[in-house]
Amino acid sequence: MRIANTAGVLALILGLGAPVATVDAAGPGLPGWQEEVNGALDELADQLRTLSQRAGGILRGSEAADGKPIISIMLSHRQDLDLTPAQVQELERLRAEFQRSAIRGDADLRVAEMDLEMLLKAEPVQLGKVEAKIREIERIRGDLRFGRIRAIEQAKSQLTPDQRKRLAGLLADPWTEYPRWRMAPPPSPKPS
Repeated sequence: MRIANTAGVLALILGLGAPVATVDAAGPGLPGWQEEVNGALDELADQLRTLSQRAGGILRGSEAADGKPIISIMLSHRQDLDLTPAQVQELERLRAEFQRSAIRGDADLRVAEMDLEMLLKAEPVQLGKVEAKIREIERIRGDLRFGRIRAIEQAKSQLTPDQRKRLAGLLADPWTEYPRWRMAPPPSPKPS
């Protein structure tokens, strides 16, 4: 469904892009509304490019295990991994702790992004403050990313070597991200 919607939007953009490109070729002195349309189309094209790259990675199956909710996968496959009640309790604690931390970090990131927007609206833009804010934003992003990796490694350390091997097998399966009760993998082709 999403692919069909994306294809429809892309077709619309391509249909609208041709007249805009000919107007662009006319040179400077475009009326204000045409400049706004050109800017909006450029922004939309950038967003579509980003969406296309993400979708391509997912469809090709090249989405790294780093993007999967590994602790949730462990918990949803507790029988497959043969987790003990103590392991389940510790994994749930680690996931909750990470989620609390991620929520705080995400809120900090949003506030910092809003601050950056305000700094960029000032005339003249104070580059020193902008640089400091961008560095703060990237530090928050880095902290969030490292926090996720740390939580995953702490969760993996709760597993036995055999459970780790089974987890690796689960993570190699592209359908593992979805709990069994939500989505089943496509049926295997029947032998001829």
